[in-house]
Amino acid sequence: MKSKKMKKWLLGLGVFIPVLLYGQTPVYDLSACIDLAIGNNIGLKVARLGVEMQKNSMQQARAAMLPTLNANASHGYNWGQTVDLYTNQFASERVQTNNFYVQSGVTIFNGFRLLNIAAQQHAGLTAKRLDCDKATNDIMLNVATAYLQVLYNTEQLAVAEGQRTITQQQVARIEQLVESGMRPRGELLTLEAQLASEEANVVRAENQLAMSYLILSQLLNLDPGTEFLVMKPESTGKEPTETLLLSPVDIYKYANDHLPQIQSAEMQVKMADLGLKAARGGMWPSLHLTASMGTGFSGARKDYTYSIAGFEPNGMFTSGFDTVYAPVLDVQEALRPFGKQLNDNFNQSVAVYLTVPLFNGLQNQTSIKNAELSLANARFNSELQQQQLFQEIQQAHADAAAALKTYLAAKKSWEALKESFLYAEERFNVGMVGSLEFNEAKNRLMAAEAQMLGARYEYIFKTSLLDFYMGKEITL
Repeated sequence: MKSKKMKKWLLGLGVFIPVLLYGQTPVYDLSACIDLAIGNNIGLKVARLGVEMQKNSMQQARAAMLPTLNANASHGYNWGQTVDLYTNQFASERVQTNNFYVQSGVTIFNGFRLLNIAAQQHAGLTAKRLDCDKATNDIMLNVATAYLQVLYNTEQLAVAEGQRTITQQQVARIEQLVESGMRPRGELLTLEAQLASEEANVVRAENQLAMSYLILSQLLNLDPGTEFLVMKPESTGKEPTETLLLSPVDIYKYANDHLPQIQSAEMQVKMADLGLKAARGGMWPSLHLTASMGTGFSGARKDYTYSIAGFEPNGMFTSGFDTVYAPVLDVQEALRPFGKQLNDNFNQSVAVYLTVPLFNGLQNQTSIKNAELSLANARFNSELQQQQLFQEIQQAHADAAAALKTYLAAKKSWEALKESFLYAEERFNVGMVGSLEFNEAKNRLMAAEAQMLGARYEYIFKTSLLDFYMGKEITL
């Protein structure tokens, strides 16, 4: 709990400090963006609720192996002729009855089904947690992609604005030369057309930057209208080098052992295997032990007391012809007291039940076949996850290698075109070349710079992705 509070405090501090440094609009680095996205993502919150629900299912499966204990009580009345439960005599008047008992039972053996089901639920909990980790990783990758796109579009906007500034300066200079008659008016019109085109490029770059900010904002799940900026790192630490250090096979070996989607797929195989064992347990005999104790009260249970009220002839005579008198009994009837009946009727029982499955509509056989199919499907899915992972790593490695080659070629071209542009600009300033040739040199330089920037950010993202597969933190 303390670590979570500390993490939230640090996140808040990480957001608060940029606000102080940069003004009212918060500025987030990549780490802050990832933390915001993870903290605000509703899908991840739902996945975490799924983990809690699976934890409850696991606890329930474990508790199913414990003895049950239940207490019951009833209070009722009966009218009409019936056999009283406690007197075993017919009663025809209204009879009040009360029953109280406690019952317990435990499964002694049922083919290890309960054990396998509990283990299956535990494996399910592990799989759910791994799925949460996978969802978190996806969020991190998506945020990193959007973050890099914002940085790329920011640089593209800077390039477009820089080109526009150069053209604006040239337009202002040529206007003076045209007014003095030193340059033809057509050259000014050509530059003004070029300036209009570059104004459109700036607007297009601004729109692309705004769209990339919108995508990032949606990933962070911020309130509508919330403004923020991203912090451009001074150095990414991932500047393109001559070669990539690791091969796809090396990266895959590590990723296959550590990435949550692979471990989750393997856990699904384990769950399916335990499910098959549980289904096969249905073919075994089951043994259950039950015990109970109880008591009750009946309104038909009476207590009788006898006393001699006198004597009267009974119609018989002695041998001397004397009259024989018999006692006259006074019978007093009273309801047996509640407490005494509870004590009288207290009973206990213990029983063992053996159930042998002989035929139940092929339910067990069908369950076993379905469990076997589920196991086969889980194994295929695990193999498919491994195959997809290797293909993703191959593709990311190939993309990084291609981006590296493209960047190195584009950088070389940009360096040459930059020298060419500076030379063309000098010649244009002294009137040795026209505006058309000057604009062509500038457009070629801008295209080369855009290609170099695109390849550079593609390389940064793909190498970051490869680092992620290697278990490293996503950084720039």
